[in-house]
Amino acid sequence: MRLRLINFLLRALSLIPLSVAHMLGAGLGLLAWWLPTTLKRNTLINLKLCYPDQSGQWINTTARASLQETGKALSELGWFWCKPRRTLEQKISAVHGQQHLDDAIATGRGVILVSPHLGAWEFCPLVMAPLDSAVFMYRLPRQAALDPVFQRARTRFGAELAPLTPGGIKKVFTALRSGGTVGILPDQEPDEGSGEFAPLFGTPAYTMTLLSGLARKSNATVLYVAFIRLPHGQGYDIHYVPADPDLANADTSVATTALNRQIENCINIAPTQYLWSYKRHRLMPDGSRRRYHR
Repeated sequence: MRLRLINFLLRALSLIPLSVAHMLGAGLGLLAWWLPTTLKRNTLINLKLCYPDQSGQWINTTARASLQETGKALSELGWFWCKPRRTLEQKISAVHGQQHLDDAIATGRGVILVSPHLGAWEFCPLVMAPLDSAVFMYRLPRQAALDPVFQRARTRFGAELAPLTPGGIKKVFTALRSGGTVGILPDQEPDEGSGEFAPLFGTPAYTMTLLSGLARKSNATVLYVAFIRLPHGQGYDIHYVPADPDLANADTSVATTALNRQIENCINIAPTQYLWSYKRHRLMPDGSRRRYHR
């Protein structure tokens, strides 16, 4: 019943103009701001941690706008997961740094596209689909019944999925060694023992070491990619940003610091479009957990 309802909502959202879908999403975000929601509390906590020198007014304004953008990220899923490829491609307004991607592909060494939870990150499987041996890494959903929805939506243009499991990681190495392309979300808190603390806007964040290991062992070219949402449903700008060379450093402290430094640069393109509601700083260096909930 739940899956049928989700599919119905996705289809319904795909039938309305993107501008209207974004208006609905922004409305959901405002509701999350006006009410004492967990999303609001998490967003305020993270912004205060990462921007301690900013005024309370700036924090509140940014938090409210971020929740609206998060709402848009939900309401645009109908488009990303149901619309034809050509329709979505027509919504790409501009591509910045395309030469970085072209040069990376030309090396034949494999490409790792790093897409933070910024803007319309669900665009990543669409962009990857025409590239050779395209594999998108993802974390299995907590509700296993939702996995078929993600699988169908993210593979419908040809990209394959690889879960963050030993088998999935093996699949990724195989793709990179054949000169393929791999997509990965770098800013999820990894399982304990699979990361290291590195600064993110000056605050320690438990950061994956998987990405630096992939880059080092495969010798692939790493590019960050950000899909920035334009106002009023006008479309999206794509930004390709080269990785910091230290990302592949054998010293995981150096590598994770480089990873987060470039995530910061991507966020600075459109700070309000980052998923500040994610409990990114939950685990702390002393082993305790930050209280995001009252």
